[in-house]
Amino acid sequence: MNNPKIQLYKSMKIALRSTATVGKNPELDSARKSMFRLVGSVLSSGNPLLNNTGAVEIHPLELVALAKEVYDTKEVLLKTDEDSLPTLLANIFYVFTNSTLIHSTYFPMAYNNNHEHILLSLLWQTTPSAPKDFALYEVYKSDEKDIQDISLRLVYHLTKSFVLFENAYYYHSFDKCNEYLSYMEKNKKLISETPVINLKDGFVASEQSYYQLHGMGLIIRALDEQKMKKEKEALDDMELFLDDAQKGGLDNELTWLVSAYVNINKEEYEKAIPALIKLEKSDKISGPEKQAITELLSYIKTRKKGSALNMFSDKLAFGKITFHLVMDRLKNAKQLTDLEKSKEGKKLVEVQKEMNDKTQYFDSAKNNLNADSLSNKAKNLLQDVFK
Repeated sequence: MNNPKIQLYKSMKIALRSTATVGKNPELDSARKSMFRLVGSVLSSGNPLLNNTGAVEIHPLELVALAKEVYDTKEVLLKTDEDSLPTLLANIFYVFTNSTLIHSTYFPMAYNNNHEHILLSLLWQTTPSAPKDFALYEVYKSDEKDIQDISLRLVYHLTKSFVLFENAYYYHSFDKCNEYLSYMEKNKKLISETPVINLKDGFVASEQSYYQLHGMGLIIRALDEQKMKKEKEALDDMELFLDDAQKGGLDNELTWLVSAYVNINKEEYEKAIPALIKLEKSDKISGPEKQAITELLSYIKTRKKGSALNMFSDKLAFGKITFHLVMDRLKNAKQLTDLEKSKEGKKLVEVQKEMNDKTQYFDSAKNNLNADSLSNKAKNLLQDVFK
């Protein structure tokens, strides 16, 4: 949580969240202005960076001065607890209404730091170009136990498990999956009667929705177990997932892939073939993966169990397909669709996108500075300044 990119992200958030408090802390006000000047200085070179027209010429002394300003700004901003400031959404309302009070039918009256960390983690996780650790940071700052809305709690709990998996924290993800599944099983009746996202029918209350969400938790736990070298436990969870998928009415690339894998492991080859044929015909499977599936079918027909399983491990990643299906679920979450229904919510999404774009610019700037010896020293100073 202390890597340079996260520190830049936190600094930018604190600068934005202090908009409604200007005049109350002169030191923070000054650091806020410096952060915006820093962003402007780097973005002024944006066109050559985007167009890949070559190295960006920045005078070494200018770069050293910029690096010093970054260092001084970072020290002030990072010693400020971002959650001591109004939320980003409250600051957006402040810009529109001159008040930080949130009045909207799309946001709960209890909207607070925790809600925002959760929403931002969802947004970062569903933004393909965003650094994975941005979602991880927001996950670290939030707690789904404080969320009363069952739909948001479930979607976020699932998100947290997947974010941890994506960042290679498999044991943490495994523990979070266990919490998620335990909560679901204890509250099955309530969840079945609560409108949540159903992959087939939209936002509805049904037992089918329960099994879909429960199954997603099982498959993420199975992925964790595979990474933890617990093959038997992973296979058991995959079978439980297939049972949930049947009850939840799921029939897609993930269920076919898991079905094929389970049946090959059990040496029930004939049962694996129909699922692989469906995968081979799917428009969601890439060319190389389809070629791998064709080879798999060949291996299976000659009863080479070991070769087939190795093919799965080498060329067909459960994580990749699971990622796309989980992302489809998250993008359709009510809380994210609601964001697009109010001007303040749309602005929050825009702010998130702008922060991502600016972070990408900084990366480009560091990679495209001219390379003479003096500038290279200044370049290193800029690269290291957030460490």
